[in-house]
Amino acid sequence: MTAANRSTLHSVFRGLTKILAGAAGILFLFGGGIISVLRNTSRGTGEFYGIVISLGLFLLAMLAHAAAEQFDDGEADDDQSGTEGSS
Repeated sequence: MTAANRSTLHSVFRGLTKILAGAAGILFLFGGGIISVLRNTSRGTGEFYGIVISLGLFLLAMLAHAAAEQFDDGEADDDQSGTEGSS
């Protein structure tokens, strides 16, 4: 994989991390009320669904962050191999 592709994937996964983490935070704060109104369930059930969905989004954000770091490490390896070959 070329350095340009790694850089692009790193940026995409970093952006995805920020979007998912923001959505998880908003859903954690306001999701229970919204879910209970939309699904005509009790407030407690809506809060439970909001927390579960929020935790799922947060786990996806952590996976995206780990993927971004993996592509960032690949860029560092490419830089080191390029400097070692020139000496």
